[in-house]
Amino acid sequence: AVGAAHAVRIRGGSEVVAAGRYGGTSVWATTVSSVELVTNGDFSGGSNSWTWSGDAAYNADAQRVQLNEENSAISQSLALEAGRQYQFEMDIEPWSAGGFGGGSTTHRVDIALGSASASYSLTAGGGFISTTLTWDVTADSGDDLVISRSGGSPFDVDNLSVTAFGWNTNSPVT
Repeated sequence: AVGAAHAVRIRGGSEVVAAGRYGGTSVWATTVSSVELVTNGDFSGGSNSWTWSGDAAYNADAQRVQLNEENSAISQSLALEAGRQYQFEMDIEPWSAGGFGGGSTTHRVDIALGSASASYSLTAGGGFISTTLTWDVTADSGDDLVISRSGGSPFDVDNLSVTAFGWNTNSPVT
């Protein structure tokens, strides 16, 4: 509808997906290519492309990273564009020296993408629990991706991903 507000998020591809008039202005929109920016996010290449600090360790058998102690971190420099929207994803799996028995544990993870940051506190109950953490963020400045343990019990991370998403609406319909 002319003049109606629409909010749609589409990932992938670069084809024209919408064209028309909005508020008397002709616009077209394409989806932004969802090119993976993280190198070796599944850790199949070991610790290649990552910088380690604190007590971060690579688990070769499971091909994942363990953030064992508070302030343990991994980081990687990415090519981010200020003002662009990105989606960060990673798998996080809690663990403790006693295994996945009863009780509950809290796991605190900090994520920084350039100058933007987010902190999460996840609680795992008895038994095996893992989850995929997703964070949509607009890049401001800086290019580093940093994942760190800021407290709580140790956890593993795997399948780290950063992709651009959103609309490119910079060109008019002719």
